[in-house]
Amino acid sequence: GTALEMGGNLSKASKVVKKAYGTFVKCEGENSIFAARALERMGSIYIAKNEASKSIRVYTRILNIKKKCYGQDHLEVAGAYVALGIAHKELSQFQDAIKSMRRAMCIYGENTVTRHCIAAMARTLHEIGVTYQSINNSIQAITAFEREIVVRKKFIGQVSPEIAHALHLKGRIHAENQNQGQALDAYKEALEIYDKTDGRTLKFAEVLFDVGVALESCGRIKKSQEAFSDTLEICVDEGFDNDHPLLSKCMPKVTCVV
Repeated sequence: GTALEMGGNLSKASKVVKKAYGTFVKCEGENSIFAARALERMGSIYIAKNEASKSIRVYTRILNIKKKCYGQDHLEVAGAYVALGIAHKELSQFQDAIKSMRRAMCIYGENTVTRHCIAAMARTLHEIGVTYQSINNSIQAITAFEREIVVRKKFIGQVSPEIAHALHLKGRIHAENQNQGQALDAYKEALEIYDKTDGRTLKFAEVLFDVGVALESCGRIKKSQEAFSDTLEICVDEGFDNDHPLLSKCMPKVTCVV
């Protein structure tokens, strides 16, 4: 089922996973961890098929199974809460999403600090930030991204693409709130990290374009033109087509800025 899912054959993957689930229920019982694993694949397929309402039912079932198998405060239960929260987010049920993911954070906080636990906590904080960003709660979104950055830097490493991505999103929120100075600070750090990890590719270019927009908003036209021109150069070097979203946004900026 997993191979079919990755290959994009979701209908066939769904049939295979449902058959596997039936087998596990028959052999191991409906509350077995094997049944839960099959349901996890099913939930993932429903998300991929834009059938989030079905995935919520599946992830709720997974959560209940894992509580019975592991207890209320196990990391597996926390992961189930996060998956359920993401499904709620896909349906724009943002408050339910936040509630579920915050329950996961409580469980992570009660467990022994391990690399796996810290990585899961950082991913959950990121999802919380994205969810708050979706409902324009800038303060809570920035707080979540800042906590994610602190966790990743302290326990995982000072430099990673995930930190750069969180900084980029944090910068965008500041920019949307007309805090261009704080936006530029976040963008600068994100660029430095991407330069060290991924190089000057798409992610770097996306941040650089936003730098140009922020500089333009500050009236720093010459500097903004440099940022847009550098972004365009990366797009060309990467071989993007003219209809690529970033290239489409960038070209008018370069031609219009004087």
